[in-house]
Amino acid sequence: MRVAILGAGGFIGYAFVREALRRGMTPVACWGSPGSLVLLARHRMELRPVENLDLSDVDVVVNCAHPFTVRGNRSLEAQTRTLRDNLLASGRPLIHLSTISVYEPFSAGLRPGEDLACSPPASDQYAQSKLRLDRELQQRAGERTLILRPTIVYGPFGRYWTDAFLAAFRAGDVSVPDAGGRVQPVLVDDLARLMADACEHFRPGLYNVGGPEELEWRALFRFWSEVAGGGSFHETGPRPPTRPQRFSELRELARILLDAPPLRRLARPLVQRIPDSLRARFRRALGRPDRPLLVPIAPLPGEAPQVPALPPDLRGLAESGYFSQDRLVDLSRLRADFRGLRPTPLEETRARLGEYCSFRFTDTLPT
Repeated sequence: MRVAILGAGGFIGYAFVREALRRGMTPVACWGSPGSLVLLARHRMELRPVENLDLSDVDVVVNCAHPFTVRGNRSLEAQTRTLRDNLLASGRPLIHLSTISVYEPFSAGLRPGEDLACSPPASDQYAQSKLRLDRELQQRAGERTLILRPTIVYGPFGRYWTDAFLAAFRAGDVSVPDAGGRVQPVLVDDLARLMADACEHFRPGLYNVGGPEELEWRALFRFWSEVAGGGSFHETGPRPPTRPQRFSELRELARILLDAPPLRRLARPLVQRIPDSLRARFRRALGRPDRPLLVPIAPLPGEAPQVPALPPDLRGLAESGYFSQDRLVDLSRLRADFRGLRPTPLEETRARLGEYCSFRFTDTLPT
């Protein structure tokens, strides 16, 4: 079976490449960034650039790609159009990787199913662009399209849900305001196996994908702390109570304006002159908790203790209250139609992730 993979050099795409090779498939890795060739060149397989891409000679197309930044003077919109056109022009069964971010904002107590009418906020450009692509593929190639919407995906070389946590705890203690929200984390290898199963036994449709457990974020933070063998996890308390509903729209407008990069650049010199106590009050007025901190385990000899910022990938989420909210989706359709799927519990990944942490963040090699 010849399988074309767009985004083959990414976190999930490369995990699928390795799974496809293990199963004896013939991957055709389609690359858009030369940086991805560093990984892909380690394997004997065909490499194709995405420019003028012809996929007429493959059996299945797997898309793990999505543009995040301007590349080669091409806007995100232009890159997304090219991606869409390549997928539609193939004429082959298509497995498209989406995200549960399209369900934002999550309503309290609601587990979105695949048939929920999604309407992410206009400020969330990532979710908006993902949802538009989902809908276009469903409308124009629905009979040959399988869309997978995974929850948070973790595993070796996962920047957001693995490396950011390990790096934070390797540096010291991690503190966030509230981590009582629940999620269904899925191991990247399990997602790759599901995608490979779908290649071998294709069926069109739309499926939410999650792990076998519903875990509180505080449990995940503690897990990463133990795996990293560094700092510990602390909660500073729940988020401040929200203002009456009539102020919510004004507050959201203020957030959008303050998060605009040009305004942030102009305001930075003035903001730095405002006392910390006044800045903290203003943040709480906008419904944002105090900035989370990462405290070093110990200063270097002769140096005073420092308080470096939490890694950017975690800081923005902690400040928005992301870890305090449930983000659970309905998995009944997935479990009914993919009965052979055996997702891995978090605890069973501990030894492997510990070895990965040693390899990734220290000079100590596993024996």
